[in-house]
Amino acid sequence: IMKKYLFLFVLTIAILMSGCQSTASTKPENTPIQTSNIENSLTSEMPVATPTEEPIETKREDADFRNAKWGENRDTVKKYETEITLIESDEKLAGETVVGGYDSYAAYLFDDDKLYEGFYTFPLKFSNAGQYIPVYNDLKEMLIKKYGEPYEDEIISLKDQKMIDMAGPADALEYGYVVYRAQWETETTDIMLGMMAERYEVGLLISYTDKNYEEDINDTGL
Repeated sequence: IMKKYLFLFVLTIAILMSGCQSTASTKPENTPIQTSNIENSLTSEMPVATPTEEPIETKREDADFRNAKWGENRDTVKKYETEITLIESDEKLAGETVVGGYDSYAAYLFDDDKLYEGFYTFPLKFSNAGQYIPVYNDLKEMLIKKYGEPYEDEIISLKDQKMIDMAGPADALEYGYVVYRAQWETETTDIMLGMMAERYEVGLLISYTDKNYEEDINDTGL
């Protein structure tokens, strides 16, 4: 599981950075998706799951990620997470679930014990990279039904278009020639669906980020 999480962060950062090459986004300024400090939060070993005490069954209509709200502490998140068994570590909670009919891992990320991001990653193992594309499209349709049309929906080219055309969709994905990305936003949350390959391993993720989250950067000594 941890190898998959570590790969996720390489994937997340790469997908977001790939967007710098694109001019198709119509998202308003001053609403960046924050991903700093994520990698360190999931690179340590995760201990045995801690059972939740007296879970609450109520589904919260104004939740931001699953049944949690941004800024809540770990105890509150565990209190309202009644569908999966959470594994707890320093700045994270994680567990296995199903999203859109696909097995996945869900994770809650915290900064100073305040929830600021959640994501799903999908431990799919297909023999052909082209088999991931329909899954990506299924997840995108699921998100469209919930959030409407994305403000950005594109395949970002990382190589010369001739190379991409010669490779074809499956190989272009597997070789890391392209990045698939779609983005939505709500009043409180930035949402991203992304897919790309790192070292010929295709990864898929859906991330949810608090739009008001600002990383506490310590620049002492600079």
